Amino acid sequence: MHVLVIRDKVLPYPVGVSGVAVVAWSAIKTLIDRGHKVSICTFGRSRKDRYRQEARELLMSQGVAIHDLDDRVQKVPRPSGTANLLQAARRALSPILADLYPTVSLGPHLQSLIDLEKPDVLYAFDFSGAAVVNRLARRPSALAAVVDLDHVTRIAKRSMQEPLALREQFKRTIDIFAQRRLPEWEVSMLKPFERVVDHAAHHAKWLREKGVRQCIYLPNPVVDAVGSRCFRERGEYRVKDSRPKILFIGRLDSTINRPALELLAKEILPILVVELGPEGFQLDVVGHGRLAPDVANRLDCPSVRLRGFVQDAQTEFLSCDVLLVPTPSELGFRTRVAEGFSYGCCVVSHTANALGMPELVHEDNSLLASDGVGLASQTVRALRDSELRHRLERRARETYEAKLDAAKVCGRITDELEALVRQHATSTGRVQAR
Repeated sequence: MHVLVIRDKVLPYPVGVSGVAVVAWSAIKTLIDRGHKVSICTFGRSRKDRYRQEARELLMSQGVAIHDLDDRVQKVPRPSGTANLLQAARRALSPILADLYPTVSLGPHLQSLIDLEKPDVLYAFDFSGAAVVNRLARRPSALAAVVDLDHVTRIAKRSMQEPLALREQFKRTIDIFAQRRLPEWEVSMLKPFERVVDHAAHHAKWLREKGVRQCIYLPNPVVDAVGSRCFRERGEYRVKDSRPKILFIGRLDSTINRPALELLAKEILPILVVELGPEGFQLDVVGHGRLAPDVANRLDCPSVRLRGFVQDAQTEFLSCDVLLVPTPSELGFRTRVAEGFSYGCCVVSHTANALGMPELVHEDNSLLASDGVGLASQTVRALRDSELRHRLERRARETYEAKLDAAKVCGRITDELEALVRQHATSTGRVQAR
């Protein structure tokens, strides 16, 4: 079959700053390995796509055709100040889908591409992809894949914004009014799809309850980078390191990591210093972005190393004694936990992360707690009890192999796409027979 993948901003690639890019690459690689033809329609180029050229070269080497809709759209002149003001008032009083998802304007260009390419099935990523697919007059069967609910994401981002100047406060207020219909639009955008996959269990449940009956939950697929040899390599790192190592990894200024780092700096770290001693452990904070000044000041102590971005994240996972994921947000799926499981890490995580990732089970494959005191206590417990830590490491790897391996998850997605093509062929055959 011929699959046309529709996604915005970041091209699929096996490494990089975007988890969605890695997920998309895993799915595309599985399709190719099964002998299917894949094309990609991309739009809304992102400045964060630092591997775009490498991604293009890799995709093309795999026989994937890349169609960039941005090259087909003429730039629109910026409106005048008066026009901007009138547009803002209209957005607040009578918002339309295009206000929040400008990609709907690309519908005619995508339609032309589909008429030319004639794919057997569409595979659309996120609500931006779903929005443009909903503007098609003619299309084959389609599967949409989402993770976060946009209305939840936008609320979370607003809650972490710094005090704004008067002009920015006005713009934020307009956005709040314009976004009031988001939950309704999310449902209406996904209902026409023949199949919907949500990579966060609680968001999938919400969509089903709102009427998207064809929605199923599948975990975010994570590629198995080292295989079962992870335990041998972990043992080699333990011989080298004298102090136990705790790892926090992820973009430092992202929506979900900012509150996690505040919790780490203000509540967890002081308890670790008291329990383990200022020289009794090493906390490595790894990732792109800037720390909030208050958080940076609190993390300025002998136990902490601020590493910034590292090219070889694999070494960080394999060399840590505890992977600490104190994210208190109920948003989405914690891909770094799944990555940690693949490397056989002992994971200490906030209970909020089990909502989107039900594979995360306290005392079975991880240690969970609902506040800073509890997370610190579980971290100390894991560091002091090597038997417990090794048991959790083994169970983490077993859980990954059984439920989170990209080969299995992307295999399920490919199964769904193949089923849609078969169903369409069968229904078309019945119509023709009549």
